[in-house]
Amino acid sequence: ANLDMDENVHESLLSVHKSFDPMLDLLTTHSRSPGVRACYDLKKIHEKGEFFVICSTKDSEQLVCKTPTGEFNYESLAELRRQLLMTDVPNELDGATNLPAMLEELVDKLQLLEEYGRCTMELFTLGHFAFVSGQVVLQVDSSKTVDWLSKQLQILQQKLVDWQTAVDDARGKHYFLNYFTVRELFFLRKNLPDIKKPPVWDLIWPLMRVVDLTAEEKIINQRIKEDEHLQTLDGSGIDEVSKLNALGMLLGNLFTGARPVVRPLNGLRPAQQQLQGDLLIRSMQQREQGVPVFVCCADEPSKVTELVLSIYTRRERVPEAEELLLCSSHTTIEEIELLLWRFFFARAHQREERLYCLGNIHLLPYVVQCGTVEALRRLEERVGFNSASALVFVSGLQNQMLTNALNRHHLAVSVLPQENLIEAVAKIGEKYHGRQLEAVTAQMNGVGKTHHIYRKVLEEQKARGDKPVMHHVEIRETTAISGLVRSLLNDPTDPALPTAVHIDLAHILPSHVDTLLFELLVVGMLRDTHNHAVYHRRRQDFFFVEVPNTPGELTAKQLSFCLLLPRTFLEMSPGRMDSQKPSIKLVDVGKGKAPLVEFSENKELVQIGKTLAAMKVEAFNPKSKDFTVTWTAATAPPVDVERTYTLLEEVCSSETSPPSFLVFMNFVKFLGALVNSAEGWNMMNLQLLQNFDPGLKHFKHCLYRLLIETSRDFALRQVPKVMTNIDTSPLAPLVRALSRGLSRASSSGVGTLGGMMQLA
Repeated sequence: ANLDMDENVHESLLSVHKSFDPMLDLLTTHSRSPGVRACYDLKKIHEKGEFFVICSTKDSEQLVCKTPTGEFNYESLAELRRQLLMTDVPNELDGATNLPAMLEELVDKLQLLEEYGRCTMELFTLGHFAFVSGQVVLQVDSSKTVDWLSKQLQILQQKLVDWQTAVDDARGKHYFLNYFTVRELFFLRKNLPDIKKPPVWDLIWPLMRVVDLTAEEKIINQRIKEDEHLQTLDGSGIDEVSKLNALGMLLGNLFTGARPVVRPLNGLRPAQQQLQGDLLIRSMQQREQGVPVFVCCADEPSKVTELVLSIYTRRERVPEAEELLLCSSHTTIEEIELLLWRFFFARAHQREERLYCLGNIHLLPYVVQCGTVEALRRLEERVGFNSASALVFVSGLQNQMLTNALNRHHLAVSVLPQENLIEAVAKIGEKYHGRQLEAVTAQMNGVGKTHHIYRKVLEEQKARGDKPVMHHVEIRETTAISGLVRSLLNDPTDPALPTAVHIDLAHILPSHVDTLLFELLVVGMLRDTHNHAVYHRRRQDFFFVEVPNTPGELTAKQLSFCLLLPRTFLEMSPGRMDSQKPSIKLVDVGKGKAPLVEFSENKELVQIGKTLAAMKVEAFNPKSKDFTVTWTAATAPPVDVERTYTLLEEVCSSETSPPSFLVFMNFVKFLGALVNSAEGWNMMNLQLLQNFDPGLKHFKHCLYRLLIETSRDFALRQVPKVMTNIDTSPLAPLVRALSRGLSRASSSGVGTLGGMMQLA
């Protein structure tokens, strides 16, 4: 007999069979207890599992196991191990025997693989040229034994030791390697062979300038292309240590013989102080016998930058980036070791006048402080101080691990008087910036700091042919060095023109912001070593720093360096009232857009000035002697801005709510919209209202009183609660005339607009 089978039926049965197996597996898996499921996973991994170790700085991403039916990440493997160790594993399962031996093997393998991952991460962190983030560095299938894996780990651990030794040897032989972290060296080794590509060179050139700020770009580019060691960096079959030394020799060929940059500060007034500590530092620089290492402490953490500036100001020069490291909680031991290497070999490379300084020691974690002390002792034993210059550790707190360990090197160095430091910073702004630095402060918020900066920017735009020159940079509570460097580098203006950089500080800031501003405005360089990015402040650029007001000026008191900047202190006064308002227009510059500051007539302010002046004399009240039946906002004569200021002050302030331009403008915008709408209504025609019954003759007068009071209520919801006492404010200039107070009409008198509103 023949059996006829429809092909469609046959395909349907095959489809059901294929879909039934996964469903059966799903039902079986979810019906098992966690311990039983773990045993089945153990069997699956033992038979067909394949482990992959991945180069990553995150522990959770370093290990993964793949099977034909799924994948186990690091957390899943750790949980599987925990479940198996808590479960009574049977000897046999689905034909597989000796499950306890499988478990023992899995535990041993996981331990070795975890150690392999950590070792890989350390090699990557140390910049080994053979390791790249995301790279699969080891693949272990089910046939590989524990002994084989243990040997692979030993090979990797030896590679780690060899690389650490090679890096130390290379840093000792090639001085200019000590300007870069190992990750930056890896970046250079990878990209230098491709410098013919403009985008690659644009990334490399800022790093090259870290060594020599006066180097010429075209010359350095050409010398790199002609250097014989460039081929070694890109050569296949050449070991990583040889590539590291080739990079060191290439940098040596570029920069050996280059004189270090010195920016003098001549003409400063001498400070009348006893400077025994400073004289001792100078004597160590002049090869007198002794250990040229010193430790000093500031009176408080916020004064560290002032102490550092004092040390260099006494030498009548600006601190340079290669000799100064101001620490934060994120500073690594490697960054500190680089400065120590430069210090120990300074004299051998024409840097005997350099004073190497490590500031903000108190911000370093305990482990990093321990590592710093150990690194100092190790390098001292290895090379001694014969080629060293001088090294100063500066802390903002006493009794730190590092300061206690180096207590015998403690030295009393005082901060210069504030007027001397202010003079020094002003001299830096005068000589090494496009125009003088300016910190814009005020007696309180809302007094027009941003408006003042926009006016200054407008002046520069006009001098540059009405081209955009402003670059706005915000610093907030979450701002880190990487974000700040990225923001500064994203300058949208024309590179051929000077840039007016507006540093906008928030009310809550990270603890190291004062340090960042010091490095930016004085030292002139900010580095993001994690992303190989460097910002070099251009000499033609200039900076405005907008300092916020906070209760008790707590933020300003933490910004001791900002208070040394040449300062513009803004106060509320009729003379500062501006009849124009700023706006930002984005214009095309190259391939992007840049902000262009524009000022235009503030029509709403003009209209409100007319309205308040009319309400002041009751021009809408038929019973008033100044009743003007023909008054309209369009035809009324304009009121000068100082008179407008006085009228706004009467309406928008009181003894507990001081006047501010922020409140004024909120009031003007709100009331301006209401007046515009009302003036277009026939019922606001005074001539027409006089033809109605007596009650409607006062309609406009009463309505405008209501509009003013409503606008006043809206505006005063954002008023600062307390006016700063100007004479005691840390933001005010050091020397002030006697307090002249604020000329403000009484808010309770019947003759004022505010009084009229109250009586109404």
